[in-house]
Amino acid sequence: MNLKNGLAVDKTPINNETMFFTFHQPNIVNVHFHGLHSNPKQDNPFISILPGEAHLYKISIPRDHMPGMHWYHAHKHGAAYQHVMGGLFGPIVVGDGNFMASPQHPFRSLPSNILMIHLYRLSKPSRCDGMTMTDMDNVSHSTVLSNPQIKTSDGKLKRLPPDLFLVNGQYRPTMSVAVGSPHIVHIAYAAGSCFVNLSLPVDKCDFHLIGYDGIQYGKTKQLKRDWLYFTTATRASIAIVCHTTGLFPVHHVHGKDDVIFYIQSNRLKRKTETYKFPMVLPRYSPDNLFLGGKRTAYREISFSQADLPRVKPYYVTGQGTECSSLHNSSSCAYDHFEGSRGKDPRNYDGFVVPLHSVVTAKIYGDPTDPIPHPFHMHVNHFKFVSFEARKGGQHENKTMEMYGVQ
Repeated sequence: MNLKNGLAVDKTPINNETMFFTFHQPNIVNVHFHGLHSNPKQDNPFISILPGEAHLYKISIPRDHMPGMHWYHAHKHGAAYQHVMGGLFGPIVVGDGNFMASPQHPFRSLPSNILMIHLYRLSKPSRCDGMTMTDMDNVSHSTVLSNPQIKTSDGKLKRLPPDLFLVNGQYRPTMSVAVGSPHIVHIAYAAGSCFVNLSLPVDKCDFHLIGYDGIQYGKTKQLKRDWLYFTTATRASIAIVCHTTGLFPVHHVHGKDDVIFYIQSNRLKRKTETYKFPMVLPRYSPDNLFLGGKRTAYREISFSQADLPRVKPYYVTGQGTECSSLHNSSSCAYDHFEGSRGKDPRNYDGFVVPLHSVVTAKIYGDPTDPIPHPFHMHVNHFKFVSFEARKGGQHENKTMEMYGVQ
């Protein structure tokens, strides 16, 4: 990928002492390849591509890389939220093929669609928190102002909701499938905030999960419930089999009028191959994902934001702005949000896991702090082993399945 920054030079003065805790420099960009087993020296979220500059990303994908849905998105700290809301992202689908010794994938010849669900925030929402694009333009001194409009077929302006959800840049598009025949759809929630809880027409179609967050299951799993939850960056690959014709809306669980997209099921004249679900899927065992040996590591990380000003749009991991320990936090490590990859295994804010090791991490928040604590981690070549929810607290994750961990 050759990324060229064609934006104008931003001449807004920056206070270096406070820039790491505020939105800044919207005209500087970079890209992160989310989910791929790529070389972190190439996929570096800390580089800066200035106006007028270009950067060539060369991401080598192993031939035995597991098939699945991934994506790339802007990742310039201080402006990523604004860039992603503005549409600087795209899908990456590792194909289903005859990789190395793996057998040909049973879904290889099926029709498929990629749906990138995108949030454009127009005004103060009621569903969840987050700044609007206008707010972002103002606080970051953006020189590219936005005023989105959608017109009907007769040229009239549509009244838009506070949270405008687009799919591949379109407002409430329609995806066509053939009745009785599996159709593969890769869905990603490409947004920097909020969530999407899709209400699925399970009375009209069957939905079989193939994989989640780019990880393919050993066999497909039919959704028994009528909803599928997406938080930021969640991806799901699904085989849809509709049993009747019709136009079926896919909307937010708590709002039938809040449609995201439609599924149009049509009769197919040609004969199709019969698929029996659940279907066993090929196993992919790349060498770089193999966990062996007996080395283990343990990390205990606590979060607290109780002492932070509520007006500042930043989060910390057990640290203060002047390296003073925060209330109920486990450590203090003076490291700006801009950051870099950690080199010291003893540090909480960035530690290196030795190859073939298994890490047990105890991650918890301050039970007296009512603010949820996001945990954002960049990793390569790892296998998720297990999760055990902490009992109690104000933000207990009773089921991590809602958040992409199964």
